[in-house]
Amino acid sequence: SDSVMSVAKNFGALYISIDIDVVDPAAAPGTNDIEPGGLTSRELLFLLSKLKMLKNLKFIDLVNIEPKKDLNNLTVKLGAKIISEMC
Repeated sequence: SDSVMSVAKNFGALYISIDIDVVDPAAAPGTNDIEPGGLTSRELLFLLSKLKMLKNLKFIDLVNIEPKKDLNNLTVKLGAKIISEMC
């Protein structure tokens, strides 16, 4: 995360697009592109909390949540947590 932060702070305006399939499907099964070995939800939330501190962060979006493919609303709940943490 330190290397990401050192690069991200150099931009005049930072836009972050979060594709939920970066998270391991054990924590976010409701997506089109299921690929084992992704980040844990805790790892993603930690990285995003650090990025949120950057003064140049202007925009974020969250993509690729498929509620119909979700199990027990795990992905939807994680998406809501991500949005609430970034606001």
